[in-house]
Amino acid sequence: MSDDKALDQRLLRAPTAYLSLYPDIPARMQAAFANGTPEVRVAAAAMLRALEAGARGREAALCERFDLTPAQARLAAHLAEGGTIATHAASVGISTATARQHLKVIFSKVGVSRQAELVAYLNERPG
Repeated sequence: MSDDKALDQRLLRAPTAYLSLYPDIPARMQAAFANGTPEVRVAAAAMLRALEAGARGREAALCERFDLTPAQARLAAHLAEGGTIATHAASVGISTATARQHLKVIFSKVGVSRQAELVAYLNERPG
């Protein structure tokens, strides 16, 4: 597998909330990989690794802090980053009803009762 092919696969796993906020980034990164100099390719790869590491770090911190499952932590992080239940459900291949059930458990574990409260709480106390 070439480096370009591996990089394209990582693009598909980029943090979903980031992609919902900046939907043109993957296309721009793919164009950079296809047409860019070696330096541009290295910079794009570094950016992608940083995005993935940041998302994994935040999710791990949420799991530890609130005893969330990885699926619950991904949803909480997605919402805190400006995503919606619908975009999260679509990106991970679950129904919105399942995502809402995850959200109810998250509310219980975090100690909030509304989605806006959850987002505000997580953004006031990152990680």
